[in-house]
Amino acid sequence: RSVPEPRVRCIRPLFRAVNSPIFDYVMICIVVSNVLAILIETLLFYLSHLEHYSFIIINTVFFLVYIAEFVLKLIGLRQHYFFSAFNILDFLVLIFSIIDTPIMITMFILPSDGSNSQVESSLKNFAFIKAIRIVRIIRFGRVLRLTKLFLPLCLKVVEYFLNRKLKFGYDVG
Repeated sequence: RSVPEPRVRCIRPLFRAVNSPIFDYVMICIVVSNVLAILIETLLFYLSHLEHYSFIIINTVFFLVYIAEFVLKLIGLRQHYFFSAFNILDFLVLIFSIIDTPIMITMFILPSDGSNSQVESSLKNFAFIKAIRIVRIIRFGRVLRLTKLFLPLCLKVVEYFLNRKLKFGYDVG
């Protein structure tokens, strides 16, 4: 179902921008980059302080990009933003990231020397915080957006081969 263009003239360029394939390609490149960063961070067992700090900065930058994408799409698509399953998935991942990112930053900033032991232990032992770690896995769900672009291409290729096969199979002569 197509989204109608907004009546407000100043929102139309934003509407066209967020509906353009270029916007989708840029966001897919960002999502793939984020997934690669999460994979690298997950596969490295022992991170130095500097490496851990670097991954926090990288994840925070991706988080800010996703917030910007949400705001742009929400303004451009208006209420129609929530009519797409991909946008709902992105929104849910963003909500979990809003919870996860500040906690991740707070746990890194707090010194481990025991001076903030009460705050640190409450952050680490809070069951909800442990469940939020699953967000890293849920973020991989953003890669499902790739199906939005590649599924139509795959269907066209299959259709081409089927038509070619049928064309040669039913030669009228």
